[in-house]
Amino acid sequence: MMSIHNICHIRKNIHKATSIEELMGYEGIVSRLYFEGLGKIVPLEFAFTKRSKQPPLDSFNAMLGLGYSMLFNKIMARVINAGLHPFVGGMHSIKGGHLALVSDLIEEWRAPVIDSLMLNLVKRNMIDVDEDFQYSGEGCYLNGEGRKLFLSAYNKKIKSMNQYMDRGQTFRESIFSQSCQHLELQSQV
Repeated sequence: MMSIHNICHIRKNIHKATSIEELMGYEGIVSRLYFEGLGKIVPLEFAFTKRSKQPPLDSFNAMLGLGYSMLFNKIMARVINAGLHPFVGGMHSIKGGHLALVSDLIEEWRAPVIDSLMLNLVKRNMIDVDEDFQYSGEGCYLNGEGRKLFLSAYNKKIKSMNQYMDRGQTFRESIFSQSCQHLELQSQV
């Protein structure tokens, strides 16, 4: 796949970045390429060409948007519960009241939690593009039944086991562990 080749090429330049802005530029390019590649591996009825939000323009982007929002809120709660300040991050800026630390920490979890959940839902025909979505205005959104199905799948996923830091725990526990590790690192600075 061309996207993987391009991502690998850009990855070679990351260590040469001299500013956070330059590093974030690489992240933006890789993100665009990642979503182009992701759009090519989903079933045809869910295929998309780019990430779209506010409003999501297609069914897969509608699920990604809802999933990322739920994950963002889960991480925000864990960050606050761990005693961290959600506005002070390392990569993302706090301009406009943005929760920069939460945006920094979510990056690790998008693909293994939300993206893999979405692929599972569409590849196993657990969600139907015609029955579980509705178009409203310019956007596409999950309807009531689609949201129920999605929320049930999300709750199962967040409670499922994974190997984080060489120990088995749920994704929910791993997210909390990540926040606690960040707190330990902050206290050492």
